[in-house]
Amino acid sequence: MTSALPLPQPPAALLMDFDGVILDSMQLKTQAFATVYGDESVAKREEVLAYQRLHGGVTRRTKFAYFERHIFARSGDAAVVERLANAYRDLVYDAVVACAFVPGAERFLDLARGRIELHLISGTPQDELRNKRLYRITPLGRDALTSWVRDSPVEPPVLKHGVALRVWLGHLADPAAVREVVEDPRAYADEMLAEVTRARRTAGTDPAWTYPELVERWGERYWAAERDLADSMLRDLDELA
Repeated sequence: MTSALPLPQPPAALLMDFDGVILDSMQLKTQAFATVYGDESVAKREEVLAYQRLHGGVTRRTKFAYFERHIFARSGDAAVVERLANAYRDLVYDAVVACAFVPGAERFLDLARGRIELHLISGTPQDELRNKRLYRITPLGRDALTSWVRDSPVEPPVLKHGVALRVWLGHLADPAAVREVVEDPRAYADEMLAEVTRARRTAGTDPAWTYPELVERWGERYWAAERDLADSMLRDLDELA
């Protein structure tokens, strides 16, 4: 048996995922995607499951948008993605609450509580997480964060846009491929706009989230601009045809 290597110093905190680390819920959540697509063929459901196993940390709405467009060759518009995401949530929410701990996880949490800061990191949408436990920033961490907000220089934004770069090199591809380069991110911008809007509405119900709500509003304008820029680029490409 190999002995554990000693740490140079005790950790300040532990950051833990939820599914498969705290609760034994990975298979449950994976199977729920197949259940949502229960009317589809077995082969297509296997493609869904294969993608889910490789991209466990991606948000459910992004996954459903991918499934609809790339596996089922459908439009994957925002309304359809939202309906599928809600169906998935209804399948897993109560089941996860009733799910068993990963062996040893509950004992570990009992031993660690009060000895080290414990933080949960999850891909669950923020509006669902806010109905659960909240964590407090330590005084030392708050002082450091306050100093950064007040005193650190603000870095200028840097444009590093994969879509623009690929269109720039569009002469190396056929027109249909260049158009697809713009269409997929345009659809993604629509999804993100819907997600930020949901988060902004949730933040608006809590006075403690006043400043985050302002950022969510900025996010709405940002993703709307990304969508509109993509539409403009598609019109420009049509003029070249």
